[in-house]
Amino acid sequence: MSDNTNKSEQQQQMKEIFISADVWYGIFDFLCPFDVGLKMALISDRLDVLVDVHFKSREWALERLIILSGTDGNSAEITNRSNELQPIPQEPLPNKLIGFKELQIWSFLS
Repeated sequence: MSDNTNKSEQQQQMKEIFISADVWYGIFDFLCPFDVGLKMALISDRLDVLVDVHFKSREWALERLIILSGTDGNSAEITNRSNELQPIPQEPLPNKLIGFKELQIWSFLS
């Protein structure tokens, strides 16, 4: 047990524990990006800043990219998670995007 006699002293000590930014970055790598962005960032201003730095410095590998022939037959489109067709961006991909786990290219000849 603790030497502290009352609960308020124990809570005060817990509030004073400092965890370095490097430790937080290591923890963020093991958490779902959704949890990091929408839960961890809301805990405090300091964690909000650390989450921003984490996402800006992280390299991303996307799960799946599917490229389909366009409806007019001369273009191509990509699909998102809800299978909605999106135009292919004309600018280069971000430097932080390092790859895909799966790439599918579909062509429908008429």
